[in-house]
Amino acid sequence: MAPTIVVVATPRALLSIYIAHRDGLHPLLTEGWGGITGCGVTTIVVTRWLQRLRRI
Repeated sequence: MAPTIVVVATPRALLSIYIAHRDGLHPLLTEGWGGITGCGVTTIVVTRWLQRLRRI
């Protein structure tokens, strides 16, 4: 379970760092959450699909 959490959390963390670095904190807090949430949902869906596929 721990590797799954790392796989899901890493892209979201990197995306939030990128948005904060590029645009600043205000756009991250107001507009950036949509992209971060979409990234997280997509990663969770793909991870669960792979787990079902490999029967982990």
